[in-house]
Amino acid sequence: MIIERRKERRDMKVDTDDGYYYGLGIFETIAVENNRPQFLEEHLQRLSRSMRILRLLPRRNEEGGAECRGGITERRVNEWLEEHPITHGALKITVSEKNVLLEEKRNIYTRMQYEQGFTTDFSYVRRNSTSIFTYLKSLNYGDNIWEKRKARKRGIDEPIFLNEHGEICEGAVSNLFFVEEGGRVVTPKLSCGLLRGVVRQVLLERGMAEEAVIYPKDIKHYKEVFLTNSLMRIMPVRNLAGYDYKERVITRKLMEWLERI
Repeated sequence: MIIERRKERRDMKVDTDDGYYYGLGIFETIAVENNRPQFLEEHLQRLSRSMRILRLLPRRNEEGGAECRGGITERRVNEWLEEHPITHGALKITVSEKNVLLEEKRNIYTRMQYEQGFTTDFSYVRRNSTSIFTYLKSLNYGDNIWEKRKARKRGIDEPIFLNEHGEICEGAVSNLFFVEEGGRVVTPKLSCGLLRGVVRQVLLERGMAEEAVIYPKDIKHYKEVFLTNSLMRIMPVRNLAGYDYKERVITRKLMEWLERI
């Protein structure tokens, strides 16, 4: 594997491999605030797990032992950030058979978006709950990007995927949460076919949300909806498929809670 420590994509040297040709690679996008990577341990754990699934085996270090996470350790990340400080942005790590790339990314989410909330709608593309790639943050990411671009042309901030059974799964780049009348927060079950998002996992592990099977017919019964990913953290949803969500009581509480941890 080759580790490229570049800030500018145009300077990167990428060896062609199965990641380039077939999407058999993994990436992680880690939020960085004041040069501190957010939820770094969780991101590296997911990276390591995904590498094992795709058999992107770690190389050997100088002492003969295997380097965990494809040579990407917490120390290595912090060293990269010392060389390339980030005040408010993200570090993207990409791993394939022959490449390990680190690059700086912008955090594109704005204060106005949080104030207004996202407009979302269902995509006609279906998630395949039987495919391993549905559950990985892999380079096989075309459906997500293509549907996101198509949605923007319609004035939609985030398209939402259903699976082959018509169950709600996730957004193109986000996980999805619903708030019931009594304040209970639910999110689609992992087995429906979706990425195990880092913020999603934090909310579940801290008892802030529960998994459930949710159908489009159910959305009119919820009081609030929000999205999560590592960069946006928690983004309020103002409209899903024509249904307006004006309340944000629980959403704001969770946003404030997440900022404190």
